[in-house]
Amino acid sequence: MSKKLWILHPFLFAVFPVLFLLSHNIYQTAPQAAVIPAILVLFATVIIFRALLFFLKDGGKSAFITSFFLLIFFSFGHVRNTVENVTIAGLDIGRNRYVFLIFALLFVLSVFWTVLTKKNLDKFTNVVNVIAAVLVAISIINIGMYELRHGRTARSIENTTVYESDGKFKNQGALPNIYYIILDGYAAADTLSEIYSYDNSEFLAFLADRGFFVPSKSRSNYAWTHLSLASSLNMEHITFLTDTLGIDSLDRTTPFQMIEDNAVQEFLKANDYKFIHVSSGLARMTNKNRNAEVNFKAGRLDEFSLLLLETTALYPFMKGAVGVDARNTVLYAFDVLKHVPKLPGPRFTFAHILIPHPVYLFGPNGEAIQDPTAGLSGYNRWKLKDYYVNHVIFTNKKVREVVDAILQEESTPPIILLQADHGTLSEGDEYENFSSITDRLAKERMKIFSAYYLPGDGKDMLYDSITPVNSFRIIFNHYFGTEYPLLADESYISSDKQPYGFINVTDITSEPY
Repeated sequence: MSKKLWILHPFLFAVFPVLFLLSHNIYQTAPQAAVIPAILVLFATVIIFRALLFFLKDGGKSAFITSFFLLIFFSFGHVRNTVENVTIAGLDIGRNRYVFLIFALLFVLSVFWTVLTKKNLDKFTNVVNVIAAVLVAISIINIGMYELRHGRTARSIENTTVYESDGKFKNQGALPNIYYIILDGYAAADTLSEIYSYDNSEFLAFLADRGFFVPSKSRSNYAWTHLSLASSLNMEHITFLTDTLGIDSLDRTTPFQMIEDNAVQEFLKANDYKFIHVSSGLARMTNKNRNAEVNFKAGRLDEFSLLLLETTALYPFMKGAVGVDARNTVLYAFDVLKHVPKLPGPRFTFAHILIPHPVYLFGPNGEAIQDPTAGLSGYNRWKLKDYYVNHVIFTNKKVREVVDAILQEESTPPIILLQADHGTLSEGDEYENFSSITDRLAKERMKIFSAYYLPGDGKDMLYDSITPVNSFRIIFNHYFGTEYPLLADESYISSDKQPYGFINVTDITSEPY
C-alpha cells in the first residue's frame, strides 16, 4: 500500500519570498506588513496549482511546475540587479527584456521536461518539501528572535520622554489647530544657493509675508528621517539609543515606535485635541498611526509591498503604475491639508510628505516625469541637481496653496510648523563608507528649511538657530503654560550603516559655507 504523498513545497515556496524579505528588513518593517502579501501570493499559488492539477492529473508534476514558476518569478529582480550593467560581446544582458527572455525560456523547458518525463516525482517531492520547510523555518526563527529582542528593548525605553499631562491652554478662547508638516529632505536656503545654485528667497519672502518666522540657521538634530522625527515628536535628544540598542545596531523599529507613540500627540490628546495623520506611504514609519482618530492614505502600495514587487518578474511591467501610486500619495497629502481646516477641532495634524527628496516624480509645474534615479545608490540620487531643484519649485507651489488655504479657512489663527527632517546629500561619496565627513558634507546634510507660524506673540519665543527638538517645547510652553526647559540645539550626524554612531557636528554646521 503506497504512502500518501504530501504536497507542501509550492505553498511553502509561496510564503518563503515574503518571509525572507521580511527577515532581511525586520529592523524597519512590522511583521503585519507581510500578512496581506503572503495571503495574496498563497492564494495565487493555490489557483495555479489547482489549474495545473486539472490538466496534468499528476500532483507531483503540478507541484514541481508551480514551485519552479515561483522560483523564477521571485528571483527575477535579484538576478536582474546582479547582472545589471554586465555586458557580454557588446550585449547588455542586464536589460529587463533579456533577463525576462532567459527566464521564460527556462520555464518553458522545465514545463516540457516535467510533462514528458516518465520518472516518478514522489521522492523528489518529499526532498523539496523538506528544503522548503527548512527555508521557511529559518526565516521565521530569524523574525521571531528579532521580535523577542526588540520587545525587550522597546519596554526598556518606555516612558523616557519628558511629558507633562497637566498642561492646559493658558489663553482664553478657542484652541488653535496645529499643523506639523514634514517636507522630506528640504535643504536650507544657503545649501540651495551654494550647492544647487538656486535662489529660494522668493518663496521665503512669501512665507514671511504670510506671517511666518523663517530661521536662517535652522539645523536638523539628526541625519536620518526616523531619528529626526523620533527626536522632534518626543521633544528630546535620542543619543541614549546608542547605549540602548548598540552602536552597530541597524534597528529602526525602536525609533518607529517612538514616532508612533510620540509625546506630542499624547500631550495634545490629553488637551482634547483630535490627532489627524496624513500618510507618507512609508511602511511602519509614517504610513499610518494607530493613535490617530483619522488616518488619510491615498497610495495602494506600502513600502514593503513595493519592495516585494521589485523582486518579481512583474515589476518591469508595473514601474509606471508604481510611479503613479507614489505621485498620487504626494498629491493627495497636499490636497488633504487644504481640506483639513473644514474638520471640527481642535486638531493636531501631522503630515510627512516625501518631497523634495528623491525619487524624482514631478517636474517644476507638477507634471509627471519618469524617475531618472533607477539603479543609482542613495547619495548619487542627490547629484541630479536639476531634478532636485525642480522638486523644490513644485514643493513650494504646493506649500503656497496649503498655507493660503489653511490661513483662509481657519477661524482661529492656527499654529503651522513647516520643517525638513534632514538636508541633502549630493556630495556624499565619502559618506557611504563613513571614512571621513567633510565640513561641507555635514553642513549640507544637517542644515534644513523650517518655518513657524505662531499666532499672537508666539514668534517672540523663536530664534534663528532653533532646531526641531525645541519646536514643541516652545509651542507648549507659550500656548499651554508648560515649563519645558529648552535643550541644547545640537546636531548629530551618523552613517546609514551605523545610524547610532552619533558625531556631534554642532559647531561645524552652525557656520556658513
